[in-house]
Amino acid sequence: MNNVIENPNILLSVDATYTIGAMDGKEWENTNVVDAVLKRVPELPHLSDLVVVFFKGACGTWKCFTTEFTPGGIIDSATDLQKELAWMPATNDVMKACLDLYVNSGVLTHGHPSIYSMHLQCIREMILSHS
Repeated sequence: MNNVIENPNILLSVDATYTIGAMDGKEWENTNVVDAVLKRVPELPHLSDLVVVFFKGACGTWKCFTTEFTPGGIIDSATDLQKELAWMPATNDVMKACLDLYVNSGVLTHGHPSIYSMHLQCIREMILSHS
């Protein structure tokens, strides 16, 4: 990350490659997107500054989250059972769906649908999303 902060051309030059630019060293997930962005770099004079600011802001947070994955770190040394017990969805989509149901049900406006039926719907959504 510090390399990108010091030299954003690692990601933004026509010579940018995943071997240098990808933090995991693996191929870009979507080369079409990378190619499209790189073609537009000359039209985006502030992109380099934006990339630097983004990486500076993200640097501390990413270090906090990635240390757990280092060899010998908490996640690396956890047993399969511990990893299974610690698993959680990567997003909060289930709760967002429940909130959407609540907001769209009319409770916040003039209607008064059964709270019980709304909870059942939320439970149903959670079960379906985990099956």
